[in-house]
Amino acid sequence: MKFSSFLGLIILALSIYYSIVQAHQSYQVLIVHSYSQENPWTKSQHRGFVDKLTDNSLIPVSVSTEYLGTKRRQYSPIYASQFVRYIREKYRGYTPNVIYVTDDNSFRFARAYLRKLYPDTPIIFSGVNNYNIINGIEPLAIRGVFEKIDLSKNLDLITDLDKKDPGIIILSDSSSSNSGVASKIKNLSDRYPDIEVEFLLQDHIEKLIEDLGRRDQKYIFINTLSRMRSETGLFVNPEVTVAEITQAGDFAIFTLEDSYFFDGVVGGYVTSGKMQGEEAARLVLELQHGTSIQQIENVTHSPNTYIFDQSELEKLKITLPAEVREQAEFHNIPPTYYAKHRTLILTLMTLMGAILLILLAWIFIAPIRKREMARIKAGKRTAQIERYQNAMIAWSGVSHENIADAFEKATEI
Repeated sequence: MKFSSFLGLIILALSIYYSIVQAHQSYQVLIVHSYSQENPWTKSQHRGFVDKLTDNSLIPVSVSTEYLGTKRRQYSPIYASQFVRYIREKYRGYTPNVIYVTDDNSFRFARAYLRKLYPDTPIIFSGVNNYNIINGIEPLAIRGVFEKIDLSKNLDLITDLDKKDPGIIILSDSSSSNSGVASKIKNLSDRYPDIEVEFLLQDHIEKLIEDLGRRDQKYIFINTLSRMRSETGLFVNPEVTVAEITQAGDFAIFTLEDSYFFDGVVGGYVTSGKMQGEEAARLVLELQHGTSIQQIENVTHSPNTYIFDQSELEKLKITLPAEVREQAEFHNIPPTYYAKHRTLILTLMTLMGAILLILLAWIFIAPIRKREMARIKAGKRTAQIERYQNAMIAWSGVSHENIADAFEKATEI
């Protein structure tokens, strides 16, 4: 009996200890981005991934993040080997549950180096443009979300908006991903013979703005501007670049990526960094629920979407086709008349309510006050008459009893 009780206590203690250990466990995620932490595309993927994973994870998530920064430093085997030595030293004794990488350079880095550093850790990617890797990763513990710009849907949109042979400029920097867009333009030329599309490649903002000032095209599509530099050689923030473009001429500015959806940009059918990250998180959640990496399918259909700035649409008097409007996500929606003048409207309504209450009070109180005033006036008149009678009686010397008796007899007669 004593032994069984002792055994029961041991089992209870072990179960409590196990529960405590489980409570303090966390799902370790190592993230390696291709670009810097301030790159809009990187930020949107990171936010979409982390938010969805942390909101739906079976256990708490612990995230460690690194940036290759290959917009500033060209990716090469020498740089990659230096970077992996840095990771090996920084994360000594650390083994992640999953590795998440974004865009092509980080994918190449993960496949060539991180897979060897963490051979038992699955790798999930997003934002990869190169579809040729699919067959090569099939036997590997690598799966992910592909990115593909849909230029045709944007050209369809322009043809719906403008039937007068619209001219389009597609703006890009010298990023390696631009070659795919340039080839798509050539392939689509037969399908859109009435649209003149020009691919403008520029890395220097001063030259870009000067060039745009000489253009007479109506539409601009932004592809990628993250490598834009000023004449000082320093990188220019993409939001600043877009602001300069909006001032360069009378253009309707669209974008092919949601990362360039800044003030002054109408919108378009865009690749969505947020949705890329969310899809990658969904694949990680499948791993958490016991699905093996080999059973997970790649997301080959790029999660794109329509986004628009409602204020820009109204300013440019653009009416979207009904099927586009039904699918679109709208931002910067102008406030209604009430929202814009809410304080004034509430003040006027309060004032009118106070006036109405005063009028109602006057309507109900006035008759009562009138009757009260009449009663007071009648009382004063009666008192005045009584005082006058008393004075006459006092003057005549007749007693009150005799006067009362005389009135009584007069009444009988």
